[in-house]
Amino acid sequence: MHIFEPSNEYRMTSWLAQQEDRNTITLYQCDSSLSAWTQRCMRQADVVLIVGLGDHAPIVGKFEREIDRLAMRTQKELVLLYHESINAKPKNTLQWLNVRPWVTKHHHLQCPKRMFTRKSQYRINDLYSRVLMSEPNMHSDCSRLARWLTGNSIGLVLGGGGARGAAHIGMLKAIQEAGIPVDMVGGVSIGALMGALWCSDRNVTAVTQKAREWSKKMTKWFLQLLDLTYPITSMFSGREFNKTIRDTFGDVAIEDLWIPYFTLTTDITASCHRIHTNGSLWRYIRSSMSLSGYMPPLCDPKDGHLLLDGGYVNNLPGK
Repeated sequence: MHIFEPSNEYRMTSWLAQQEDRNTITLYQCDSSLSAWTQRCMRQADVVLIVGLGDHAPIVGKFEREIDRLAMRTQKELVLLYHESINAKPKNTLQWLNVRPWVTKHHHLQCPKRMFTRKSQYRINDLYSRVLMSEPNMHSDCSRLARWLTGNSIGLVLGGGGARGAAHIGMLKAIQEAGIPVDMVGGVSIGALMGALWCSDRNVTAVTQKAREWSKKMTKWFLQLLDLTYPITSMFSGREFNKTIRDTFGDVAIEDLWIPYFTLTTDITASCHRIHTNGSLWRYIRSSMSLSGYMPPLCDPKDGHLLLDGGYVNNLPGK
């Protein structure tokens, strides 16, 4: 008797429901083909994880194309894996997302070498039996994904304060020393810059160095004098300020950061706040740091709206 026969539908559904009631998490592993079990997994799941290699081409396979049809109301998330030893940063994430409009969220995971080598079933069992004996790394990307799926993510939001925002570096160091993982970061004004540095490198030493270099550029008075302009909209043209931020981050997109990130700006065109979770990283950091009267607002490349410091939505005084 086959469990997938129509006469056993009730028994199968009942047994799966019991597993979900008894356990906090039930993990369904699909077959490599579009089998009856794979279709059952898609119908039962609350979240479908689509796993790919981040350094490969973002091609949508034949099997993957059926996901949206078979699990139309199920949340689908993209997981991109990277070799831990190569130290390559994510890129072209937008291409992966554009060909998968059904994906609602994505995750970047640095994984150990053992996940990319082929082994026999016996060696896999032996390897992971030893892995399970060791203490889990709470700061690993796999742990971050697990916390997200279980609703236990830890978020960090960094506020403004001008030069005082450099204290965020010390706070990040203290958080790391206390063993507290950071799963997502938000920031406004100087907090947007410091938060983006952390999401890009996740290393206190590298973040400190980049923040110090940026601060040194900002204190060169002769560059500030060259940036003075007719005070029609602001005292400075913003040209040199733009360059310091772009030199720090390059043309990286928010989607390519290791950790989920957002920044807040004030949309003076629509008189509302804006939360940015995708697009040009340096542009939205610059927008979130644009104090009225000192820097001109930045034009959003998506809709042409003018953006200023996100602190103005919280009654930040300005001229």
